[in-house]
Amino acid sequence: MTRIITGLFFIICFQSIGYCDTITNWQVYHNNRLLAKFNIMNVKNEIVFKKQNLKKGDSVTVNYFRDTPCFDCLSFLSVEDGKHHVVTYWKGNGTFTPKTFSLDKLMESGKGYFEIYYHDGEIKSRTQRQLLFRIKIEY
Repeated sequence: MTRIITGLFFIICFQSIGYCDTITNWQVYHNNRLLAKFNIMNVKNEIVFKKQNLKKGDSVTVNYFRDTPCFDCLSFLSVEDGKHHVVTYWKGNGTFTPKTFSLDKLMESGKGYFEIYYHDGEIKSRTQRQLLFRIKIEY
């Protein structure tokens, strides 16, 4: 009987370890309120804002995590319109540093569709960036 209980104990312990995952993921906050959680497996990664619900000074913060962290490397978050013109960007050190940008610049641009990209270190081409999510502002 003790063998069965011991066996069940080890099965349960090792099974819970198997669920641990280190997949790249990020959380998106609007004014410190969690909006969405994404990872590299997400297909639909769009956040929709209604312009009438946005106020001057509203911000979006992205907490980015990957399984190979970098604490002192340069990291970048760029917000681009549909034609890949940079509307605003964030530059700082480390992958774990929260990345915040203002929604004011997006609304001032008059455009309604934006893509948010992340990369760290120096990049040689646009394909080295990672598309995190899209923002759509409904006017």
